[in-house]
Amino acid sequence: AAVASVAELAALPKAQLPPRANILLQEALARAALASAQPAAAYAAIAEPVTASLRAMVAAGGGGAPNGKQRSARVGLHPAAASEVAGLCACVRGLTRATTRHDAQTCFAAASAALEPLVCLLPLLESEPSASTPVLRALRDAAGAWMGLLSLDAAAHLARACAAAVATHARLLCALPMVGDQATGLLPDRDRSKQVRAMLDIVAHVASRDPADGG
Repeated sequence: AAVASVAELAALPKAQLPPRANILLQEALARAALASAQPAAAYAAIAEPVTASLRAMVAAGGGGAPNGKQRSARVGLHPAAASEVAGLCACVRGLTRATTRHDAQTCFAAASAALEPLVCLLPLLESEPSASTPVLRALRDAAGAWMGLLSLDAAAHLARACAAAVATHARLLCALPMVGDQATGLLPDRDRSKQVRAMLDIVAHVASRDPADGG
C-alpha cells in the first residue's frame, strides 16, 4: 500500500512537485524495485518513463546530437520548461541514489539511457541558463553513484557522457557575461558558481576511477 501511494504521487506532473520531493519519490520507488523479485525489470519500468520524457523534451526543443549543433530557443521560451527540466532531473537523481554496490550494473543498464538527452538539453537551455543547474547536478549524482562500481565499458560510456556535458556547458558558460546576482534573463553569479561546482564535481568523480580496476 505504501509503495502504491508513492507511485501515485510520483505519477503527478514533475513540475507540480518540488525537486526534493521528486528525488525522494523516485529513490523510494527505485529501492522498492531493486528489492523486488525481478529487480532489473521493475527498475527499468521506473526509469524508462523518465528517459522518454527527457527525449521528448529534447525533440520538442529541436535538439539532436550532444554537440549542440541542432538547437532551438523553443525549450527555453516555454513557460513550464524550466520546472519540467528540474523535475525530470530530480527523478534521475532519485534513480541514481538508489544504487548500491550490488545492483550498480542493473541501475546503469536501465537508467543510463537518460544520459544522452540530459547532455542534449544543455544547449537547448541557453535562453534560460539557470535551468542548466539541475541537469549538471543530475549528471554529477550519476557519476558519483556509478563511476566506481561499473564495468570498464560501462564506466567509459558514463565518462564520455560526462565529458560531453562539461565541454558543452563550459563553452556556453564562457559566452555568458558576468552579471552579478540581480540581472534577469542571464545567469546570476550565484547560479554560475553552482554550475561550476557541479562541473568540477563531475570531473572529480570521473577522475576518481581507480586505474587498478581498469578505469
